[in-house]
This record gives sequence, C-alpha cells and structure tokens, in this order.
Amino acid sequence: MNNHRKLLVVTISALAIAGCMPVAKAATIDEVIARLNTLEKENAALAKQNATLSARVNRLESSKLTKTVSSPVPAAPPAAQPATPQAAYASVSYNKVPL
Repeated sequence: MNNHRKLLVVTISALAIAGCMPVAKAATIDEVIARLNTLEKENAALAKQNATLSARVNRLESSKLTKTVSSPVPAAPPAAQPATPQAAYASVSYNKVPL
C-alpha cells in the first residue's frame, strides 16, 4: 500500500510540474521561411566581408613580400679562413676571467 501511495505522489508531482511549464509555440512555415531568408542575407553579407578581408590580407602579404625581395640586406663579405687549426686558435682572443 505504501508503494502505491509513493507512486501516486510522484505522478501528481510530475503532472503539477509539467502543468507549470510554458508551452512552446510551434513556428509557422511563413515564420521559418522569413528566418531562413534573414539568415541567407546575413550569410551573404559575411561572405562578402570575408572576401574583402581575404583580399586585404593577400595585398598586405604580397607588399610585405615585395618589400623584402626588393630591398635585401647586403651580405657580409666572407671572412678569411685561417690556413691551419693552429692559426685559427691563434686568431681567437680570449679574455681572462678573474677567479
């Protein structure tokens, strides 16, 4: 008997909670089509903005590349190589570090 009472209380509670919830209104086909048209317009505007920004990035990148290619940094003349390892060792100056 106790189990039936619990079941009854749970069922009544569930129905009371469900009755308090607002009912969702189903959208009509005209509302759905209007929303779809709005989304398509927004999508077209975003695609146009994306194309504009992509062109700008490409233009900036190409001018950056042109600037780099047109004015390269002059290379330093190659340093004279010592003829022997002993000459290489002798050409290096070492600073004495105090201990």
